[in-house]
Parts: sequence; structure tokens; C-alpha cells
Amino acid sequence: MRVVLLMLVLVLAACGSQTGAPNWTLEQIAALTPEQIDALSEGELQKIQTILQPEFARVESQLIQLQSQLEALVAAQDSRWPNFDYTVYLATAIPYGTFFTYYRTYSGPDWSNDGCSYSPDKPLFLNFKDPCNHHDFGYRNVPQYARGRSETYRKYVDDRFLSNLKSVCGDLSWWDPRKDKCYVLAYTYYAAVRNFGEGPYYSTQKRYP
Repeated sequence: MRVVLLMLVLVLAACGSQTGAPNWTLEQIAALTPEQIDALSEGELQKIQTILQPEFARVESQLIQLQSQLEALVAAQDSRWPNFDYTVYLATAIPYGTFFTYYRTYSGPDWSNDGCSYSPDKPLFLNFKDPCNHHDFGYRNVPQYARGRSETYRKYVDDRFLSNLKSVCGDLSWWDPRKDKCYVLAYTYYAAVRNFGEGPYYSTQKRYP
């Protein structure tokens, strides 16, 4: 009888440990630190990836639509500054690698940047600095225009940031142990600018209609 009771206790304990595993939400994922992400098991990383995939797909779909609209607009315009559509195009419609081919080629925009500000530029030795610098361009230029001072355009800039971060992850080899962690890190950086970027965005001085 004691053996049976002991076995029952062990089974219940095992069930309890399984049900105690976190049921991840986007809010919980957003709060993870690089150190916590690095310590996650492969199983937990896979669970988180499953939750993030619909969010990633939604952002990419919206960016594709935006890119198509902006390409049509800027094709018929002069790129000289000030130019709202061209500014939004550089900030949101092109990946960071393409953006840096334009870097400082015009005298009008604010090209300054400070990397990832209060977050590490290279968490787990991943190069998030370039996407952060592209994001800085968006925050420091799009709201210079009255039309750009809205949550719609701030989200466009942030969505490009997420896409750029995911590109860093996508460039990693399939066998790189950081690959799954990279996608989770990308979401935490994106969530940070969504949750705390409103102040910096609107602190940019309005200069144009």
C-alpha cells in the first residue's frame, strides 16, 4: 500500500510540474531579458515561437502593402528634402541594408543615431545595432512632419524595426544555437519600442506641414 501511495504522489508531482510550465503570453515574452532568453530550454523556445509567428506574419503583411504604396508615390516625386513620402519610404519601406546605401547622401534629414539606446547593441553577440540605427532615423525624421505625428506612422517605423531584427536572425545558420533565441529577442526589442517609444517619437521637433 505504501508503494502504491508513493507512486501516486510521484505521478501527481510530475503532473503538477507539467501544468506549472508557463503558458506564454505576448506580455510575458516582451518582459524577458536577454539572460532569461539565453536560459530557456529548446521546448520553451518552440512554444514561444508558435505564439510569435502570427504576430510576425501580420507585421510582414502590412509592411508589404505599405512598401507597394510608397514605391508608387516616390517614383513620381523629387527626392529632395523636405519630402514626407520619401522620408517615410526610407524609414519604413526598405530593409536596413538598403537604407545604409542612402546613409548621409542627403543633407536634409537627421542622420544621427545612438544604436539601441538603453538596450544592448549586440545581445548574445547578435548585431542589433544596425536595425536600431535605422529605427533612429524613423523616430528622428518622420515626426518632423505634421502628417507623421501619429501612432499609425510610429507603428510603421516600429514594424520595420521588427522586420530588420528578424532579418538578423534569418541570416544565422540553421545550426546556430542562437537562432531561436534571436527571434524571441527581436520581439522583446520590438515590444520595448511599442510600449515605451511614444515619448521619444513625439519629442522630435515638428518642422514641416
